[in-house]
Order: sequence, then structure tokens, then C-alpha cells
Amino acid sequence: MKVLIINPPVRLHAKADILPWGLVYIAQSMLDEGHDVTVLDVNANRWSDEEMMEEISKIDFEVVAIGGIITVYSYLKWVTLEIRKRYPAVPIIAGGFVAAPMPELIFSRTGANIICYGEGDITIKELLKALETGGDLKSVNGLYLKEKEGFIQTPPRQIIKNLDDIPIPKKAYEKFPMEIYLRNGKDSRLLASDWAKNKNIEDLDLTSFTLLSGRGCTHNCTFCYRMIKGMRKFSSDYMIEHITFLKNRYGVNNFIFSDELFVSKPEWVNEFCDKIISNNLNINFRTYARANSISKELLDKMKKAGCFWLSIGFESGSQRMLDSMNKKIDVRKNYEAVGLIKDAGINLTPTFIIGLPGEQEDTLEETREFIQKTGIDEAGTFYATPYPGSMIYDFAIEKGLIKNIDQFIESLDDADRFTINLTDLKDGTLMKYMYLIVCDLKRNKNNRLKKEHPLKGALANLYLGIERFIYTNSFTFGLDGFLRRLKNRGA
Repeated sequence: MKVLIINPPVRLHAKADILPWGLVYIAQSMLDEGHDVTVLDVNANRWSDEEMMEEISKIDFEVVAIGGIITVYSYLKWVTLEIRKRYPAVPIIAGGFVAAPMPELIFSRTGANIICYGEGDITIKELLKALETGGDLKSVNGLYLKEKEGFIQTPPRQIIKNLDDIPIPKKAYEKFPMEIYLRNGKDSRLLASDWAKNKNIEDLDLTSFTLLSGRGCTHNCTFCYRMIKGMRKFSSDYMIEHITFLKNRYGVNNFIFSDELFVSKPEWVNEFCDKIISNNLNINFRTYARANSISKELLDKMKKAGCFWLSIGFESGSQRMLDSMNKKIDVRKNYEAVGLIKDAGINLTPTFIIGLPGEQEDTLEETREFIQKTGIDEAGTFYATPYPGSMIYDFAIEKGLIKNIDQFIESLDDADRFTINLTDLKDGTLMKYMYLIVCDLKRNKNNRLKKEHPLKGALANLYLGIERFIYTNSFTFGLDGFLRRLKNRGA
């Protein structure tokens, strides 16, 4: 069949440098079955709506497939309705986190009439075969199917137990604008970071690329949303083959392993690093871990294999909040991890989330204390955002905090934007603490600067102190609503 795959735009404030892996793997499955696949990657090309419709008009297709994360909902809604208007009989398949958690909304508000939930690698093969031969779609597992009245759900698709059975998507890479992703990868935050400048990384000829080493996660935090439980990894041999292909074919030498939890099995990571070293791959990489999954020995091995940057979801400095979010970690382990990573000479960029249910000023102060004591000077800071499929989304619905689901989903953006208050605190209080946490990070960075350049560091802290005084006192005078609007505009 002639299939059109659409990758919607996401995070328009940043360049596209991460391939849409769900679409990549289903494209590979389609190509393996001999289907004629065309990809319109709007995220990479950043076409306007008019340009996009012009691109669609040039293509002869029988089926449309589209998917992504939840923040592409508005675009998916617009483009599928436009396609449905022009091509009323064409099946439109939606998948990924934007569709699977909320089939009722997708079928009632968009032009999609089929939703693939769970892993799509096998489902898409069976679905296209049924569409091509006039078979019964209800016989295909892993689907929601729109009907005249409501929709039906077919049985869940069994997960692929051995991920090595999934081909390396070499054919699919040829369908996506790899030159754009690779070019943008050179402009990643790696090259712009203070750490990189200190290490002269910007002088290296780096070509960065984001890659997955597995699927899923070992835990079930309340703020996270996923379709599949459990964690599976590609074998280390599979990964070495994949990395070698990307290095030889596209010149990639810096990898971002963007699994939710790369270091889930220390023995796998140890084996993988040994093979990087023994195969003389000479690559750099950054990735993600949990505080209780690392050790001095493992970090030393990762550093030797090329790991220079690690992110850990500390999320909070409060044990009460860690327990509340089902993080299953002792805050003391988080403190310990900071020292281990610093001693290994690996850069640390953790994440923090504020505003989860149960958050109070004392727990926010504990997070500030954690940052102050550890000296962390760079982190991702986010507001708790109830994405569909997460436990806190169910909480928000139950508490009546989301009045209009369609409008709420359309409003979602990156979690560094304030969208909803899940606590008993005032909006302005949460925003103030977010600012104070960012100030703590900046102060730590200024103090590090002060050791090398005393005057620069002192002036930076003086400026920060004045800015902090003005900003925090603005809340006292009832300007929190005004500031919130400014923040949401990106001011």
C-alpha cells in the first residue's frame, strides 16, 4: 500500500534533533513488508500549514499514519481534519502517547478513525494487510476502531519479548531527513554548555544523534505516562552493530541514549561499555540513570567508554515527596549519587519537579536545601503536569481540576511551563519557588565561577541578588497572576 507518515512539529522553540522513534520503527515494519512509504517530517522541515497541505497534495497515498507525544495534539487535530475533508475515505491511523491514552477524545475531535496502542511494530503489519485485502480489522490486536456510535477496542498486543527481533531501521533512516537531524545535532546543548567550553569540546568535530537502547522503565512514578509496563533492552551486540552502522553511514560520534532509564541493569551497562572499548568505537555519549543503579566501579567504566554527561531524576529533596510520587528511592541515595558522579568526572544534569500533589512550602525548601548542599549548578526544572495516562492526570480529573479536556490537552506544552496547580498552595507560591530553585542553581554556578574569577563571580551574585529581591517581592504585592501570564508567554 501507499502510506503517508506524518511527523508533527514539537518544541518549536528548539531545533529538531530527535527522530520520532515510534514512527521510525513502524516505517521500518512497513518497508520490510514491501509497502510504498512517504514521510512528511513537519518537525524537521518546519513547514507552515499552507506548505504542509501543498506537500500532501503532491503525494499519492492510500493510508495516513501519524503519531507523537501529547503536545502534538493540536497539530494532529488540525492536519487530520484537513486530510479527512479532502480525502474522506482514507484510513487515518494515530498512535503514540498523543492518541493511545485518550481514544474517545481522538475519535470525537480529530480525523483519525484508527488508533494503534501498545507497540506498533507488528500491529502495523497486520493492520495494513487487513486494509489491503479487505480483512476484518477487529481481528488485529492492539487497536481502537472508530464506529458510527463510539469505538471498540481489540485485545492488547503482546509485547515483543526479544527486542533484537526488531531490525535496525536502516531502510527507515533513508525516509527521514537525516541531514537535518544530524545538522541540528551539531548545535545541541552539548556544544553550548559551560562544561563543554571548559573541556574544549566545542573544538571537536562532533556529530550528535539520539538513540534508544531499550523500551520501557522499571518503575511507575505518578507523574509519568507510558503504554507498556516493564523494561526491555536490546542486546549489547545489537547496540554495537547499530552504533557502528550510524558511525560509518552518517559519521555519528556522539550519542544521546534517551531511554527513560538507560542504567536499569548495571550488568548490561558494564557489558555494553566493555564492548565499546574492545571494539575501539571511540565515541562520546550521555544518558540517564537512577541514583540507586550506579556505583563507583560502573561510573568509572562508563567514563572510560565515553560517557561524559549523566542525568538523574532526583525530582525532589524531600523524602515525603519522593514517597508520594512513588519514586522508590531514599533521598540519601540521591545525595550520595551527586558525589559519585562528580568524583568520576562525569557532568551531572539532574531534573526536579515541583507542584506534585502533597507539595508544601517545607518540601520545596527541602529541595532548595538539596541543591544548596550538593552544589548542583545545572538542572532541568519542571512543574508537575498531568499528562494523560499518568496517575496525576487521573488525580486531576477526579478532583475536577480539568474542566474541559480538549482545551486542556491543547494547552499542554513542555513541563517547564505552568499549566495547572495540583497542590493546596497558591499559583504564585509555586512560581516563586520555581524561581528560587533556579536562583539556587545560578548561585552555585556563580560560586564555581568565583573560584576561577573572583570579581566576575561576585558581580554575578550581586546581580542575582538584586534580581531575586525584585522578583520575589513582586508576589507580595499581588502580581503573581500578571507574572504567570508573562511566564506562559515565554517572557
